[in-house]
Amino acid sequence: MIVCPQPLAAEEGREVLRRGGNAVDAAVTTAFVQGVIDPMMNGLGGSGVAVVYSARERSVSVVDFYARAGSQVRPDQWESLFIREAADRYGYVCEGWVNDCGYQSVGVPGTVAGLDELLRRFGTVSWDQAVLPAVKYARDGFPVTGNVRTYWVTDYGPDVVPNDQRVQWTPEAKRIYTRAGSGELYGLGEVIKNEDQARTLERLAAAGARDFYEGEIAAAIADDFQRNGGLITREDLASYDVIDREPACARYRGREVITNPPPSSGGILIAYALDMLERLDRAADVRALVQVMDQANRARTAEFVSSLHSSITGTISW
Repeated sequence: MIVCPQPLAAEEGREVLRRGGNAVDAAVTTAFVQGVIDPMMNGLGGSGVAVVYSARERSVSVVDFYARAGSQVRPDQWESLFIREAADRYGYVCEGWVNDCGYQSVGVPGTVAGLDELLRRFGTVSWDQAVLPAVKYARDGFPVTGNVRTYWVTDYGPDVVPNDQRVQWTPEAKRIYTRAGSGELYGLGEVIKNEDQARTLERLAAAGARDFYEGEIAAAIADDFQRNGGLITREDLASYDVIDREPACARYRGREVITNPPPSSGGILIAYALDMLERLDRAADVRALVQVMDQANRARTAEFVSSLHSSITGTISW
């Protein structure tokens, strides 16, 4: 099953499976397309984690390709700009939104390295075969879906940058993602083209993933960041690599649940929520589920992970 926010991306993944590719081939191809047609979400400059189960070897691999702080980051750089902690306890509000938008808010990207690692270790199609389907959507354009348009115009409150501003935060973003660079958002069904992104993807397909970290693409990224006050250098890009991690495992009503471990996002919270749900009656209502998820969401601290590990060792492990 292929699951992603944008149907066109899922269709590209399905075509990979129809041609005989495996799940990882489809996932990597889908991810590249998804990164083009859902520009507010995870693209080439993003990061992530993959949990891969091999039925043949009956083994689980966790590939961590999260973003890392650039070498020019300082612990106190935003101390004087701090305004408040966000209401959801998941972030902070600083003057000018410097920690949320713009060049200083970006970590060293891991998506390209991670997808390359997955394809080399578990895939069967070539790198260029996985990258090139995304090129046509960047060059020929993609329609703005209801999902994308809704995200742009929804107000998520005072603790985050409004998305209608986020999508055009820099001059280049405004040029690409608003009508003729006017600042007016594209409407439902209108087509967005990104020729620059198409050329970058073509270069990536031809030169390989390491070009993003050591070659022509890396040089363009690092130079642009240095000109605009960013915190990423060429050395930061060149030294980036993925990390193999042991999976987090939990038991839920007689079944083993395998997910991503700390510090990757979400996995340990899923395990914690399942542990609480197992203590409830099977017929627990939706309210109970919401309360459990809220409780898990409150526990996004290192102290929680430490105390959880010691209190329910044997139920959840990593």
